[in-house]
Amino acid sequence: MSGLKKWRPFLIGSFILLAGIRFAYPDVYFFQKRTIFTPQIGGYCEPDESIRDALGQTQISGDGMEHLRFLESEFFLSARYFAVSVVDPVSGFSFHWNQDIPFHAASTYKAPVLAATYYLGQQRPALMGKRLYVHNSFRSIYDYSIYEIPGVKESVGRAGNYLYRKKSVSFLLEQMSRYSDNLATNLVVDAITVDSYNKVLAGWGMGGLKIRRGVYDITAHRNCIDNQITSDSLVEFYRFVYTGQKLHPSTRRKIMKILTSTYHRERLPALLPKNVKVANKPGRIETVNHDAGIIFPPDGKPYYIAILTGFYSDLEKSNESIAKTSLYFYEKVLEHRKQHRKK
Repeated sequence: MSGLKKWRPFLIGSFILLAGIRFAYPDVYFFQKRTIFTPQIGGYCEPDESIRDALGQTQISGDGMEHLRFLESEFFLSARYFAVSVVDPVSGFSFHWNQDIPFHAASTYKAPVLAATYYLGQQRPALMGKRLYVHNSFRSIYDYSIYEIPGVKESVGRAGNYLYRKKSVSFLLEQMSRYSDNLATNLVVDAITVDSYNKVLAGWGMGGLKIRRGVYDITAHRNCIDNQITSDSLVEFYRFVYTGQKLHPSTRRKIMKILTSTYHRERLPALLPKNVKVANKPGRIETVNHDAGIIFPPDGKPYYIAILTGFYSDLEKSNESIAKTSLYFYEKVLEHRKQHRKK
């Protein structure tokens, strides 16, 4: 008993310390490592039977078969899996294929992070001007191990130029969204928290968008903890942002200004006419290549599109296939609008 009394202060202190850490970081699994299997296309873990069985089961008919034949011929050599959603509110044209299949989000999830942060800024005006310390040391959501973002100095984004200094949330959001800056992404996501983002997205009815972690958390990725999207959820998101629901007009204009000037233009906008404006956020990793956004034909009335691909064979070919698919549906939307005006 005397020995136990001797160690009692140490044991109590250790318990309090662990409880405090657990309270501060509720999403980190300290007490046991466990795999949260989140089946999806393009993750470290192979898609499970529920996903494999659902692939290609979308019910389509009529013109939809023509669109599907085009997609199958286009992606036959460039991707093992694909999902496409297109919605044109003007003519009523829509097409959906594998629209509810979850894919690894890659950098497409930065657009929901952008919009949700601006939305939170409406409620807390000081948030956008809040200055965050720029560092390159992050904790894995899986086991709290430390990791870094590689190549921050060589990134197109400029967050890496300000290491060990402070920059505003608004500056980091622009670097994250316009240039797909991964360092800026993690700084913002850590500051706002994954829970806050998911509460906002749930409030918007975006069940297909799941934000679980920052970028380059390889340990979490290898344990199947990834950000997820579906093609329908991205179309719903972009439609939600453009129509301004729950977003002040000034907030919506800021978001649209960033998304219409994204740096990577080799997918959705690549083959469209020069007078067509595109607001988009592409994303890719080694196993997925996506693009999604809002297309503004010359009449200024938008339609919404998301093209997701899994296990692409060649990046250049994959980009080309996405660009050709974007052009294909652009022409189909214009055809349906012309027919709609004649009615």
